[in-house]
Amino acid sequence: MKFVIIGGDAAGMSAASRAKRSRPEMEVIVLEQTEDVSYSACGMPYNIADADREMEDLVVRRADVFRQKQGIDLFTGYVVETIDRQNRTVSGTIGHNREPFRFVYDQLLIATGGVPSSPTCRDSICPASWP
Repeated sequence: MKFVIIGGDAAGMSAASRAKRSRPEMEVIVLEQTEDVSYSACGMPYNIADADREMEDLVVRRADVFRQKQGIDLFTGYVVETIDRQNRTVSGTIGHNREPFRFVYDQLLIATGGVPSSPTCRDSICPASWP
């Protein structure tokens, strides 16, 4: 069983860790586009407010811990660009050289987070307090 997870922040690494605990024989692959995994996003306001505070303080667990102690195949610098559901593959490029990669999966989890958006206001549904 090959379980591929796209996204190596809190949700992705939690899912990977749980999968490995539940089924140690499962091959768990995490693809993260940055070099950072498992950092405390909740602590960011403290770092922003205090210029002397190190960003390194936000790191909860280093990538090597997931690789060595938990047996998770964690790949950083991997940008997933295509998901082929029919052939059960994910592909994209690695780092600045943009070398191509491709992984086959049995199960796939997309844990990339989201992008906030502001609601649009149309005249017919705008509350009176909205500009």
